[in-house]
Order: sequence, then structure tokens, then C-alpha cells
Amino acid sequence: MDLFTRCPLEKIRGLVYLGLFAFAVTIFLIHYVVSGQAVYGDGIGYYAHLHSWVIDGDWDYTNEYKHIYDHEHNNANTGVESSNVQIVSVAKNGKAENFYGTGVALILLPFYLLAHLLSVVANYLGANLSVEGYSDVYQIISGIGAIFYAITGVYFLEKIINLAVSDEKMSLISSVTLFLSSSLLYYGSFDVINSHFASFCLATIFFYYFLSYGNRNSLLFGLIAGLMSGVRVQDSVIVIIWAISFWKNTNLFWKKLRKFVIGFSFALIPTMIHWYSVFGNPLEHTYLRSILNTYKAKTTPDILGSLFDPTTGLFIRTPLLLILFLFFLYLSWKKEIKLLFHPFVFFLLQFAIITIQGGWAAAAFGGRMYMSSLTFFGILLGMMVLRCGKKGTSRIYLILLMFIILNFFSMAHFILRDKGAEGGLRGTEKRTQQRIQRILLNL
Repeated sequence: MDLFTRCPLEKIRGLVYLGLFAFAVTIFLIHYVVSGQAVYGDGIGYYAHLHSWVIDGDWDYTNEYKHIYDHEHNNANTGVESSNVQIVSVAKNGKAENFYGTGVALILLPFYLLAHLLSVVANYLGANLSVEGYSDVYQIISGIGAIFYAITGVYFLEKIINLAVSDEKMSLISSVTLFLSSSLLYYGSFDVINSHFASFCLATIFFYYFLSYGNRNSLLFGLIAGLMSGVRVQDSVIVIIWAISFWKNTNLFWKKLRKFVIGFSFALIPTMIHWYSVFGNPLEHTYLRSILNTYKAKTTPDILGSLFDPTTGLFIRTPLLLILFLFFLYLSWKKEIKLLFHPFVFFLLQFAIITIQGGWAAAAFGGRMYMSSLTFFGILLGMMVLRCGKKGTSRIYLILLMFIILNFFSMAHFILRDKGAEGGLRGTEKRTQQRIQRILLNL
């Protein structure tokens, strides 16, 4: 007799999600104590929007890219900044070309504003907290907000899986397993100030309503699709998924299009302002220039690199997903892929864009650019777990646990050896190692 037969499922579900959230927050806080910051790498670009909007009240990101991110400079205005713009290029007018999307900042904005409010109130009551927008309070609360959205995505993934398998127990097990056995764990607990939690969360919300209710609420789908496009430009192909759902009824498509465009355009207003403020001409966007330069250089794309690269490949870092894809081929042969059609098309479109764009080659953990495609693999996992569970639940639990443990080892290997570090190196940052030494000495 297992836990599910002794306790009501709703009670178990609440405890599972609370535990999952607490577990992710714990990893995040431990990492924060060790590293001294949550914003680094690409996260600087997404976080720059929050600081520029709330603290500066403008769309000029130059000072954000000159800020020195470490524990000392984050928590006090030392008056010291980098002499040059970091990470991104500089436009002809001398301003930083912040090409990172606004979508992440939009959904983190309530948490950032909460941190700002708490800091201001605390200072009013006599505390001496920094209100410069970079301090521990801002970064930690924003990071916890990112984790909240990641776990929300897991919740919607569970509901999507249940649409396919009609088994709440197996749906819950499958969604939690995918979180713990994929790169979602890394970007949902360790490296959270990034685009990947938002990409995953919005994709699961879109597909849940799309697979549950069809194309009824076009305004809602337009809003979600606009937000997804603002998070990552590649996720804008979700528009194609919405459009092909009308292939048998083009008249209905034209009736629904107006509301979809209204929702899509409204959600993209911050992105349009951002692109105009930074680039002037949207065709000068860094992503488009990068693709054009790749085309001019006649570089042959590594077609299967994003899936099988030994360091960053989706299937190599997360072998469970390779097994699920093989299972999908089996289901295709058996013609049992009805609910999988639209998520699979989305995965194919993502694969094409990721291959052409080439960003998968960066030293990042396991197929990070496929985060919005995890809906496809989540449904497959639910279907496979349901089938295997009929032959013995204890055996399938043991197999899933094995993949979870394997993912933890893969994460540790990446963090300690393969992760991109300053100076073109890999592994744990030198300053993080020094910080660990200081923490140990003070124990």
C-alpha cells in the first residue's frame, strides 16, 4: 500500500508542491550564500530591465551594464563601476545594446516592486538598506519569484499530462519527475534569474488552455503568445501552433484573428518600446544581425548538435528525454499521438530555430533553449509511466528515481567542471571558490 492509497490526493498534491517549492528555494539560497549573488551572465540583461524601469525610470541600460555584480557593490553604492559596458555591444550613440527580452522582467516586476517597497519601508523605520535595486533583498525576492513561476509551470504541466492519461496520480508523479530529472531543476532552483523559468511556465499555461478548450479564447492566447515572444523571440512560433488549429476552418480563423492580434500586440508593447529605444530600427536587433552574419559566413549549422552535443546536448544531458522521444516514435508507429501533435510541431519549430541560431553551443546546462518544449516530453512521460505502472508501480518508481539521481550528478558535474566561468574558463568561478574558503574559515 503506497502513500496515494492512504492519503487524499489533494492533500498529497499540496504537500508535494509546497515541498518542491521549499526544496528549490533552499537550493537557491544555498547557492546565493556561496556565490553572493543571483544575477550574473545572461541574467544581467533580463535584470537590467527591472532596474532601469523601477530605479532609473528610463530605457537606457548603459549604467546597468557598468554595474559590478558582487556582494560588496550590490549592497552599497561604492561609487565604483566598470569603465566599459560589459557583456553586450555598444551602439553608435554609446549606449549599451541590451538585446535581452522584456518578458522576464514583466512577470518578475511584482516581486521586484515588493523588494523595493520593503527596502524603502525598512529604511523609513530606521534600517540602513540599499535602495539602489541590486542588493540581496532585491535579488533574493526576485529569485524566489522566478521559482514560484517555475513551480506554477510544473502544476500546469501536471494538468496537461492528466488530459492525456486521465490519471491524477500518474500525472503528479510524471510532472514532478520531469522537474527533478531535467534541466528545469537547474534553471528552476540554481540559476533562476534567466529566461528559462518564464519560457517553461508560459508555454505550459498556453498548452493547457489550448489542449483543454481549443481555440476559443483568442484574446487570452494572444496575450500569452505575446508574453512568450517577449521572453524569447524563438518562442514566438507559438503563433503558428495557434494558427494551424484552424486549418479545417479558415473562416473561423479570420474571425478569431482580430482578438488574437489585439492580445498579442498589447503584450508586446514593452518589447516594441525596448527595441525602438535601444536599436531604433528593429532590423538592427542583435539576434537578427547574428543570424545574418552566420549566413554571410556560410557557416554550416551542426544539425544534431543541440540534441547530442556531449556538453550541452538536450538528450545527452537528460537521457530520459531521449528515451521519451524514442517512445514517441513508437507511439507514432501505433498512431497514438493525437494530443501530442501540436506540442510536437512546436518542438520541431524550436529545433529548427535553435539549430539555425546556434545559441545552444553556449556553456549552459542541458538543452536550456528547449525549455518551452518540455510540455511535449511531459505528456510522453505521463503516457509511459501509466503503461509501465500497470506492470508494477514499485519498479517504475525505482526507474524514475534513478533518472532523478542521474540528473543531480549531471548538475554537479556541470557546476564543478563544465559551467562557463569568467575569462573564458569553465567550472566554478574563482571568486566563488574564494568566497567558499572565507565561509569555511568563519565557521
